[in-house]
Amino acid sequence: MAADYAGLTAQAAQLATELEGLRETEQAQRTRVTALAAREARQREVIQASDHALSDLRQRVQKVQGELERLLERREQMGVQVRELGEESVRLDEEIRAAGDRLDSIVGEREAARTALGEAERLSAERAAVARVLEATVEHHRRRSAATATGSKPSGSSR
Repeated sequence: MAADYAGLTAQAAQLATELEGLRETEQAQRTRVTALAAREARQREVIQASDHALSDLRQRVQKVQGELERLLERREQMGVQVRELGEESVRLDEEIRAAGDRLDSIVGEREAARTALGEAERLSAERAAVARVLEATVEHHRRRSAATATGSKPSGSSR
């Protein structure tokens, strides 16, 4: 029994040493598990922050895409407006050219009218002079006829 007791005591001491080692291992494992849990929590926070940042980035990308689409549509509208302005410019140039041609024509007609008016005024003046001469001649013939009818002969005239 003493040998059994000594064997059991030695076995108990060995088990106690083994139990102490297992407790130390357990404590180390618990510390490691706690550290891993803390690391996992930090990683989850990083992942969550990354998810939020990614979500914000996606929203910004969508906003930029919407703005880009709006700008492209506006560019297309401006292109149409530029083409229309070009066409309007061509049309206005043609109208300006036509107006210039018409102005040249009017200036030519005006000059022709001035020339014709000058000629008409000259002819009118000539005819007025001829008419005055004719009136004077008619008046002279009337006086002469009147004088002949009354019986007196004008002096210095011979028929």
